[in-house]
Amino acid sequence: MKRVVFLDIDGVLQPDRNHNRFENNLDEQKQTWGRINPDYFNLDEWDMGATYFDWDLDAFDRLRKLLKLHDAKIVISSTWHTNKILHQLRLLFNSFNLDDYVADVTIILDFSRGGRLAEIQHYLGTYPEIEKFVTLDDYNGYFEDEFPDILVYCPDVLTTKVLKKANKLLKYAYITNSKFFHG
Repeated sequence: MKRVVFLDIDGVLQPDRNHNRFENNLDEQKQTWGRINPDYFNLDEWDMGATYFDWDLDAFDRLRKLLKLHDAKIVISSTWHTNKILHQLRLLFNSFNLDDYVADVTIILDFSRGGRLAEIQHYLGTYPEIEKFVTLDDYNGYFEDEFPDILVYCPDVLTTKVLKKANKLLKYAYITNSKFFHG
């Protein structure tokens, strides 16, 4: 895995304004998906509802383009991975035919130990073969001062403008682990 997209979910794939899952019968949806694949019965119905009713289809199309263009994989850096195993996250991404792109999750560190930025640094330190990477996140506080060139800030959802910046960073930025860690 030479190229990685560290991916937050809320505010990137799921706009903050989308809460349609609360207006739908999630048990019915879970039963329907469970008949297709019994592993869906082990997922939280609210997560499944968010995936089906709240995640933005256009954002997924843009993400798919980014991944295909750069032969990149997803590493989930979102709080969504705090209570789900990798297999469960892949099931959620299966709805968008992106499950094969979900390669891993970052470790979980509390914010007093650096939060998401420290999780990404730890991941890159563990996998030195990663040559290029970008972070898609709706919160820029982790990166703004120290590492603005690895963050593509998504103020509400992955837009075309955001996609262009991510493409540029993955195409032209050659950020090795040594550059990231040692300048």
